[in-house]
Parts: sequence; structure tokens; C-alpha cells
Amino acid sequence: MSDLVATKLYIPRIDRELVERPRLFTALETGSTTKLTLVCAPVGYGKTTLVGDWLAKRHIPAAWLTLESSDSQVSRFLNYLIYALRQIDPAIGIAIPAPLANEVDTPDEIEDLLSTLVNDIAASSQRFTLVLDNYHLISKMQIHGVLEFLLGHMPPSMKVILISRADPPVPFGRMRVLGQLTELRAADLRFTVEEIRAFFFDLMGCDLSSEEIADLEIRTEGWIAGLQLVALTLQRCQDSHEQVVSITGSHRHLIDYLVDEVMSRQTEQMRSFLLCTSILKYFNSSLCCALMVNPSGREMLRTLEKDGLFLVSLDDECRWYRYHHLFADFLRRRLVETRPEMVAKLYQRASNWFESHGMLDEANDYASVGNEDLGSQSSFKVNPAEQPIQQNDDEIVEPLSEREIQVLRMLSARLTYKEIAYELCLSINTIKWHAKNVYGKLGVDRKGEAAARARELSIL
Repeated sequence: MSDLVATKLYIPRIDRELVERPRLFTALETGSTTKLTLVCAPVGYGKTTLVGDWLAKRHIPAAWLTLESSDSQVSRFLNYLIYALRQIDPAIGIAIPAPLANEVDTPDEIEDLLSTLVNDIAASSQRFTLVLDNYHLISKMQIHGVLEFLLGHMPPSMKVILISRADPPVPFGRMRVLGQLTELRAADLRFTVEEIRAFFFDLMGCDLSSEEIADLEIRTEGWIAGLQLVALTLQRCQDSHEQVVSITGSHRHLIDYLVDEVMSRQTEQMRSFLLCTSILKYFNSSLCCALMVNPSGREMLRTLEKDGLFLVSLDDECRWYRYHHLFADFLRRRLVETRPEMVAKLYQRASNWFESHGMLDEANDYASVGNEDLGSQSSFKVNPAEQPIQQNDDEIVEPLSEREIQVLRMLSARLTYKEIAYELCLSINTIKWHAKNVYGKLGVDRKGEAAARARELSIL
């Protein structure tokens, strides 16, 4: 094993106290009854930490392999796989000369080797889980074929956990239908309000109010890395409320993290796509193409969807998306800093697209923002629902968008955020964001107050 790195086979040690996450442990235990558990989310969602913590606390035998991009070479991957499996039972693959002296790349050679491995695993008395961490770094289809073969032939004593930032190009459809696949996604891994409270109060010693916790949940969307970066700042400041309110994509630690972990790994074409589309509150492939003024926008969106790069789906058909709030804020600021001459043009292109699709409220919104940069007036007629509302005391309430009025009506009908999200085919966090905007524009703090104020102003 002289040319292999032994530490890649070590299960990560957890040397710090963690937030208890029994709901996710339960999901992983459910996964122990299926062939494969896929833990898939962007960077910073605690994927590796969760799996390592679960294995340690449940004392589950595991063969762990932390992958690197260089492991996309077939023989190298197989060498590491064999050695990982031998941590469970030294007899596994004993007849295979390892490290492999020659490159194994023909289908027959690979299948013969894997057949030997599977037979040895079946002959072993050990029950165990094979964990492949950083699987998104594997690019060679032959290795994805190795995974397919293992999943199709491995004995019941073996389970597999894949930890990845992106969905592997492996056909999981049949496994889903047969109940052989367990999936944990960003929506599952994100911290809940209760977990955020436990993290700040119990682990970080930050005594935040319920309102500050709720605000952090909305701003970070439960993104664990973002919350850890916030905690670093809060530990060094006197006024926690002011810091919580100021958390945006311009946060210094956040910028460093996103530049190093996300932007530096993208192609120049993808970086340009991310920056240009950052002005959009939500988008589909057609709108992206309009902003990029070329058809590559559609392909870029497909790549983002595959890679799961801080992209949130807004409907079941996966036609409309938005970026994670902090990521979008970071991108917009980078756009202004690096390409200020493009900002007004992009808003105008977005406005033109919405107008051509009959979405005049949105067209007005983007035109007005773009015209602030252009120093000119909007060429669109304002929808009556968007006109500033004159109060009796001569104060002006900022106009509500059509979507905000929809949300306000449902809140007035005493629907919950979850019920509203279901009715409008939006995420709960998006509904909370609209509700927060409504309260701010009406100058109120609660649902009942918002409904009463809206009736005073003849909105409802």
C-alpha cells in the first residue's frame, strides 16, 4: 500500500460537540434497510460530519473512502476500494494482486475483478457499510459502472452510503421504485429553528432572542456553514442584534468561503452565468437565455441543477428556480464590483422578458430597478395594484406586488405558511420571505395586524 494514502480510509473523527440531530439519525437508520443511501447537498451542509457522527455513535462497522479527483483513474479507484474493504475483512479481495500492477480498463477485466470482490464479501461474516465520500469528484463513467455493478450484485450484508455535492450519473429510478434508495438532500440537512437555537445557545454560548433565531433561519436557510461563519462574528461583537440584521452576502468570512469553495471551482463561463442571473428573484431556462443573450443559458442551468449548486427548485416540475438567499446576495455584490456596466442592461433584459410573457408586475419591478442605474423613467405602465397607497395621514405605504397580495389574502384567511406554500407551489421559506416583506411595507408585526391594516388601505 506504499503508493496509497492511508488517511483516505479513515473515518473522520469528530473532536467537537455537535447539535443532536435524531431526525437525521432516524433517516440514516432507515437507510440501513435499503441498498443505498445518497447524502447529496452543496458544500457546507454537514454531510460528512453527519455520516461520521452517526457511524461512531451507533458503532456501525464501515469501510470509508474519501475520494479525490485523481481517483477517477479506474485502477487507482479499485486499489483504494479493495483496501477499504479489507479494513472490514482482510480476506476480501485476497486473490486480487493489490496494488494492481496494470491498468484495469476493459469491461471484462473490471467485471471479473468485481465478481471476485462480491463473492468474497458474500463469504464474509461481517455486516458493514461502504461509505464513498466526495463522490462528486469522480468523472469517469467506468467508475460509475463499478458502482452500478456493486449495487446490483452486493449481498444483503453490505450497504452503501454516497456523500456527494451532485447527483451521480447513475440510474437510480429502479431503486427508488423498489424502495432500495434512501435520500438525504439539502432540505433535510439544513438546520431547523430548534437546531439553530441549540447551536448558538448550547454550543456557541450566544444568547439570541427567538426573533433573532427566526431571522437567521430565513437569512441562512439553515445552511450550516453560513451559521458557523455567523457564530464566529457574534463571538467577537457586543451587539448580536445588529450583527444578525447585517448578515448578508457581503459578510467577510462568507465571501472568503464562497470564493474558495464555490467560485474558484467553476469555469469562466459558469462564473459569468452565476453573476448575470444573480439579479433574478427566480428564473427558468428561457429567462436565463434572455439574460445571457445566447442559448447556453439553458445548458448552464442544467449543469447547475445536476451539481446542486445552491439552487432551490420552486415547483414540482423543476421549471422555476432561485438561488440560496445568501449565495444570491454574494453574487449580486460580486456583479456590481466586477461588472458594474452590465447591471442596468441585465435588469432591462429581464424586464423585457417578463413583459413579453405577459408578467407586467415583474416587468415593472425589474424596469424600475434598472432605471435607477440608467437614470431614466420606466417605459412600462404601472399596474394599479402596484400604485403607492395613500394613507389618511398622508404617509405612503410601499406598494405590494401581486404575489405579496396573494400571500396577504391567504394569511388573512388564517392559512399556515405550509398551506400557502402548497397552494402557490412555492417553498415555505419563499412564503416567509414574502410575508416579511408584506409586514415591513404595511408597518406591522403580525398576521392579524397586516389584515387589519390592509383593510384600512382598501387592499383587501
